Amino acid sequence: MEKKKSKKIDITIVGAGHYGRELITPLYKKNKRCSLKAVISPTIEKEVLKGSELEYLPLFRNIIEWRETMGESTISDLFDLSVHPHLLPGLVEELAAIGAKNFVFPKPVARNGEDLKKLSALKRQYGLCIVVASQWHYSEVTTKLKELIEKISKESVITKIYFDWSQSMSRGQLNIYTPASALLPHMLQIIHSIGLLSPHVAVTLRSHSGHHLNVELFSGRIIIELFTNLQTPEKKRLVEIFVQGREVPEVVGDFLGVFKDGQAFKYPAIFYKGGKEEIHEDNLAIMTDKILQAFSDDTLEKDSSILTFNRYMRVAQTQIQIEEALHG
Repeated sequence: MEKKKSKKIDITIVGAGHYGRELITPLYKKNKRCSLKAVISPTIEKEVLKGSELEYLPLFRNIIEWRETMGESTISDLFDLSVHPHLLPGLVEELAAIGAKNFVFPKPVARNGEDLKKLSALKRQYGLCIVVASQWHYSEVTTKLKELIEKISKESVITKIYFDWSQSMSRGQLNIYTPASALLPHMLQIIHSIGLLSPHVAVTLRSHSGHHLNVELFSGRIIIELFTNLQTPEKKRLVEIFVQGREVPEVVGDFLGVFKDGQAFKYPAIFYKGGKEEIHEDNLAIMTDKILQAFSDDTLEKDSSILTFNRYMRVAQTQIQIEEALHG
């Protein structure tokens, strides 16, 4: 049987903020599986795009303008929705109405049950193909952490996993993000990717404020404590794994990488039994290539490593469970 030919993907960036403009677009530009087609943003000025990979692309204020110039969306179009979650249901409905089928969603996808149901209904109604962007899902740091957990579980009883993902955010950023929407989605995704997010999770709020969140999940037989602070001078991306009978962590995963102009000043690392293993990878580039390959080869559902909308559902439901606990 003749192998089905891969198709080239045409990328439209929806939302030209820092992530869309500075982080993900350069990776699309370098990838041979796709080409950049257009930008949709209602507020961004053309001058802001100067010097970026978006500078010479057509800039449209809305989806109607995109359609008037580009015509109906085709099966080769992929829309990367680099926007805040509350905008997703409306954008997806408008794009689906002009024929769009392929989407990359940001995390946390939805912060309430109503929006999640709406997105699920749109997916079914229009037969949409959706993946969720999560660089840590595809990262070797996550994979190695999962392998160590499986190894340790055969020898000891894991009693607790502790996350501390914190950083300093400006007042303006805190007007947009909350402790539940900024870094919590990354932590939840890692828990899911290492196989520890059970279908039925008990949530206990330990403390919370406008800039911090401390929540406990009881998932299976393991307590998972999540801590995030958006007003701390030290940036942290730590995961600590504790076993029965020991007060110090058995394993520490440091997910923090520090890069500038393509040069690494600090790599993510795993600490175990007195050793340190640095992980040299560009996980955002790995994620982008895997997603593009799946869309190009039509293997989204066949490739179980791809974080599709359906595979993300448990994370989304836990996110909403925590949000509901926060808001009573």
